[in-house]
Amino acid sequence: MSIPATDLPAHETDTIIELPGQAALSAFRLRKLVADLRQLDPRIGDLQARFSYFICSTSVLSRNDTERLDSLLLSGEPVEDFAPGGQLIYTAPRPGTISPWSNRYRQSMQAR
Repeated sequence: MSIPATDLPAHETDTIIELPGQAALSAFRLRKLVADLRQLDPRIGDLQARFSYFICSTSVLSRNDTERLDSLLLSGEPVEDFAPGGQLIYTAPRPGTISPWSNRYRQSMQAR
């Protein structure tokens, strides 16, 4: 179930862009997590985890913008590609969670 963030300004012209990110868990952590999950349900196969970055933009990103975001967000690490045919599940902080990123966004919006 998705809940809209009503405390953030949203405009009909805004576009949400997903940029795939680097691996979120080490191979060791993934093996341990799969072993723990298989104790709950032996049908569990393999597991992959990566970061995804969501950017709200009022226009299409240029190649230069995309390269800058990659440089900032990925820091030279490769993007983790998922194996085809798997089930994709997103997890995210609960609404209202404060992070340095969201706090800076709110501050910049208030300064306008």
